[in-house]
Amino acid sequence: LQNLSIIGSIEGIGYSVLRISQDGTIYTSGFEKIDEKTTYPIIALSTNLLDFAYGKERLNHIVKNAQQALKAFKQKLKSEPQEPTQLEEYKKLLSLDLPIREVRQLLLEAKTLVQDARIAQVRKKIDFLINSNALRAEDISMISALEKEPLSEEQLSSLKAIRENAISHLLNKLEQKLSEAKSAINSGDFSEQRQIEALEEVKSLREFAQTLPKELRQDSLKELQKAIQERLINSRFERYRIKKEEGLIYFGQEAVKRLDRAQEKLKWKLSFQEQILISDKTYVKIAFERQDGKIVEPRRYPNLLQLSEAPKARFVKSYLRHLNGLMGQRAAPPAPKISFVETPWFVFNLERFAKLANEQLEYKDGVIILEGDAGVGKNFLIEVFCYLTNRPLFIIPCSGKMEREDITFLYEFDPKRGTRRVYSELIRALSTKGAVIYFDEINTLAHSVIKMFNPLFDYRRSISLSTGEVFYAHPEVILTGGMNPQNYLGVSELPQDVKSRADIMFVDYPPFESDGLYIPDEAMIMRLNVPELMNLKNEEFVKLWHSRINNINLGSNFTKEQENRVYELFAILKVASALRKAHRAYQSQQSEEPVQVIFSIRDSMRCARRLGKFKDLRTLLYETISSKASSPLEREIIKNIIDSELNELS
Repeated sequence: LQNLSIIGSIEGIGYSVLRISQDGTIYTSGFEKIDEKTTYPIIALSTNLLDFAYGKERLNHIVKNAQQALKAFKQKLKSEPQEPTQLEEYKKLLSLDLPIREVRQLLLEAKTLVQDARIAQVRKKIDFLINSNALRAEDISMISALEKEPLSEEQLSSLKAIRENAISHLLNKLEQKLSEAKSAINSGDFSEQRQIEALEEVKSLREFAQTLPKELRQDSLKELQKAIQERLINSRFERYRIKKEEGLIYFGQEAVKRLDRAQEKLKWKLSFQEQILISDKTYVKIAFERQDGKIVEPRRYPNLLQLSEAPKARFVKSYLRHLNGLMGQRAAPPAPKISFVETPWFVFNLERFAKLANEQLEYKDGVIILEGDAGVGKNFLIEVFCYLTNRPLFIIPCSGKMEREDITFLYEFDPKRGTRRVYSELIRALSTKGAVIYFDEINTLAHSVIKMFNPLFDYRRSISLSTGEVFYAHPEVILTGGMNPQNYLGVSELPQDVKSRADIMFVDYPPFESDGLYIPDEAMIMRLNVPELMNLKNEEFVKLWHSRINNINLGSNFTKEQENRVYELFAILKVASALRKAHRAYQSQQSEEPVQVIFSIRDSMRCARRLGKFKDLRTLLYETISSKASSPLEREIIKNIIDSELNELS
């Protein structure tokens, strides 16, 4: 052995000596053939080599010292709760580390006791933290640190049990926190995620999640976010609904009185048809005029009276009493009939408008100006409001070429009665109970014309004619108007004297993205033009949208065709959103790329009904939108935006 000479071999053991350890063990290679596979296992052969290095007496002394050190360490370990590796007895035992088998066995036993003690300490600490409800993710890292050390199967099993107990506690606590957060989320009325995030239960859950191991933290935050998103989805539909009650209609939470459309009694008044100067005295030709414009002249009495005496004449008062007693009536102008989709976005805007309208009716003051892009649905909003509240709608188209007479009265020749004044639609609307008067593109009126509206839009609620007549708005009349955004190129700014009397309400396109979700409001309108989707109820379509687009399963199963169609609607709206941003950026001079084409809601509906009629979405959008561009440059820009958005999806 001293010369490492080969003295022979044992069957199954090779000739090579791989290593001789300090304790005298010889490691050599074996040779085995199993199922035609050759293996060379490493074999340890015990020897008495150390007998040559240590005498028997010295060996016994060393082993005895090691045994005494181990005994002292065991006693200390029972009485001292501190870290076992820091005990002096353990350090002394380690100093006896010699290549002697008995000593090594004693050291191995000591190390096993140390690991057992450390495991016991971890168990005790974890149990204490669980009982005091203070366990955190970093506390579990103590277990992970121990698991990296060489341990026996039994020790690993103990650590696994401790870990499972700790994780079970955290899961139970997490379940409780999640339950509390979900209960708080579902019990409130929220329209934005920030409102939910302000809840104490949600804050507590997020704080607790930060104490969890990474996997648990991610899973818990995902579940919380899903609960928040589901609540926001349901809350929008619960919050923004149209409800009818006797005599009232609710837009969200704002109630508006429904107009009683009973026949209207027509009143008569004295009317001066013509003035004549006789002997320095002014005479007037009198007649009696009904609210609907019908005129009669007195037959048994002279119809030419002195101007100052005409209103006082006895027969005039008698005539008026007689005519008003005839109970002349006319049917109230019908409210426009219209169909619409009850989306949260649309009801939200109706609620905003209803609040302003109620305030105007209460204080008899002001005008509501709707400001928004062309094609965003300003006129449609007014039409639906009138339809649901049973109010007649009078639309007054405005332009820069209009003059005062165009919106007050005109002269008309009647072969029987000669020339007479015919009052405008505006004058007739002012006297109509419950009318909604809408000045379309009100900002385009000349300043000289719009100034005559100042008394109409303030507390006076009246308009004066050049003849000296003054017409007052019926107490139930609502005054409103519409205009494009004032910061756009070529848009006239609303005069300051109108702004000071107005409530300006900005109307935007239906939201496309909010709180990390893609919103289905505009798609709900578009689906009515898609055969595969048109028969779905609003609630069913919303579930389909969130399942396919936002990966939020709210229940229900849908066909593959329906899922494909809803994804196509999403792609169209993604392009629409990008083009609308580009249009606004150019119109507000934030971008030099000329995008003047407006992707209106009408265009999105047009795209929806053309699904399946083109070979792909790209061609559909090219043909529907880019063809509207007024220049090759704009057409190219629009095509690039379409390509960019569709390429992202693919």
